[in-house]
Amino acid sequence: MDGNKLKFMDIFSISTISSPEKATKVAKTIALFIAGLVLLGIVVLLFIRYGGYEASMQASRPGLSLKILDPDRILVLIIAFMMYRVSRVGAVLGAIYYIGSFLAGIAMLALKVPGGSIQISLLIFGFLTLRACQATFNYHTLRQAKTIWRNAIVKTVASIVYGSLLTGLLVYLLRSRIIDMGYISDESLGNMMIGVFLIGVILSFCGLLPFTRKKPLCTLGEMPAIEAEPTE
Repeated sequence: MDGNKLKFMDIFSISTISSPEKATKVAKTIALFIAGLVLLGIVVLLFIRYGGYEASMQASRPGLSLKILDPDRILVLIIAFMMYRVSRVGAVLGAIYYIGSFLAGIAMLALKVPGGSIQISLLIFGFLTLRACQATFNYHTLRQAKTIWRNAIVKTVASIVYGSLLTGLLVYLLRSRIIDMGYISDESLGNMMIGVFLIGVILSFCGLLPFTRKKPLCTLGEMPAIEAEPTE
């Protein structure tokens, strides 16, 4: 029997993860599940906006198509991508985001603010991201990870620089045709700027931009040997 084979209930279990392989599978499965739901939600939203009765009302406002850069969606996709890479930071951010959303939902219900019930429903994602935290921390512990602080500082500085450059580029490209013509509000522009900035941050920390490549945030030890399960 394969002791590292991932079963469905392993995702929801709170038991200790005993091998790096299973920890990786748990983190990646949760990341794909969350990212899949977010992308599905985006597709449904676009269909409602542009394929239904609202399409005729919004056809003359091309700036609305840029709301795909809503910071909440971007942030969740970033978190999912980081968890897929078995990132402890990504898992912790995910847990903070979803548990925070759950607590905000309770406050919204208490204050009778619309949307509170939807926020509370995010508790299941809070549990999943906590499980991802367990998986990622177990993985790095089992692999005896050591943080490379020099690379962490370089990527932090690079993320701020690239995020700022991308944000400035967005404003420059949109100002003459969309901003000045009133296609998008200041609030929508602010949301898009946050989204683009976050894109610069995640691309930097994932080592996909110049000066951030081949700069791992930690070193990993050798994979521990897999012990065979006893047979009767």
